[in-house]
Amino acid sequence: RPLEAVEDMVSILRAGKNVVSCSVVPLVFPDAPEPERAAFTDPLRQAAIEGGVSFFTTGIDSGFANDVLPLVLTGVSRVIDSVRVTEMFNYATYPDRSAVYEILGFGQRPDYPAFAAQPGIFTFGWGPVLHQLAAGLGTTIDNIEESNERIAATESFDTPTGHIAAGTVAAMRSTLTGYVDGKPTFVLDHVTRMRDDIAPDWPQPHISIPPKDLGYGPASGRGLYRVEIEGSPSMRCEFEMAEDADHDLGARIAGSSRMVNAIPAVCAAPPGLLSALDLPLITGAGLVRPVPGPPPDSRLFQPGDGERRNSASEEPGNRS
Repeated sequence: RPLEAVEDMVSILRAGKNVVSCSVVPLVFPDAPEPERAAFTDPLRQAAIEGGVSFFTTGIDSGFANDVLPLVLTGVSRVIDSVRVTEMFNYATYPDRSAVYEILGFGQRPDYPAFAAQPGIFTFGWGPVLHQLAAGLGTTIDNIEESNERIAATESFDTPTGHIAAGTVAAMRSTLTGYVDGKPTFVLDHVTRMRDDIAPDWPQPHISIPPKDLGYGPASGRGLYRVEIEGSPSMRCEFEMAEDADHDLGARIAGSSRMVNAIPAVCAAPPGLLSALDLPLITGAGLVRPVPGPPPDSRLFQPGDGERRNSASEEPGNRS
């Protein structure tokens, strides 16, 4: 329900309240050129101006790992030929079953019409990431190409969140390539598995923090982000997060912390729609201190304890 989510946020902005959100992923870069996003950006921009407040969408992906982090790394470049960011995650421990098994289509037959598998959906959601990378480097993208691949399981297996039957989708890969002057310059690659040994020829994460053994073998939940910059110098960066030896939980805590840490900068910004390019460096200022109690863990909240999180509050892949 992205349009309904936008309506909710419009009401908040008109009431004079700043908004920091991980909802509606394309809003991570409101100035992306595709006109079809105007149904989201126009009412939000008008409401922000009317309310005299600011609106900022962020998270971990999108919002940091595949846009802000690569741009920071380019600050030590002499020449940049291309930028590639790859998410490599095992989604077996991701706690939102509706996102994993329905919206993404894991555990479904390959011909199942999963929302995330429809042509153009990945471009609509994550295309703004490429445009933000280009804008941050002072260039523009001519066109974006999208590719989607799905691989079925050759045998049945269980995961911490459900069952994957033989013949159903167990790995998927979605890739966006942004061209500048006819050259593939910016690449965003999402490589997602339900078991580590499926699609072995696809990019694999080089893990430094072993995931906790949950008793499901290679349905482990491990993952990280990789940034590859070709140029002078060429660079490789593996960005790994974990909380309680759980990479998925670590990424989700990082995404929510990114939102919280951005609040002071957003409140100090001029009214309107913001991207990371409009804000100063967001750090963990004031966080070098002990924090009592356990870390937040959405796995502790089961359906029935409250409204189940859905695609309106967080779109699959935006681990916030």
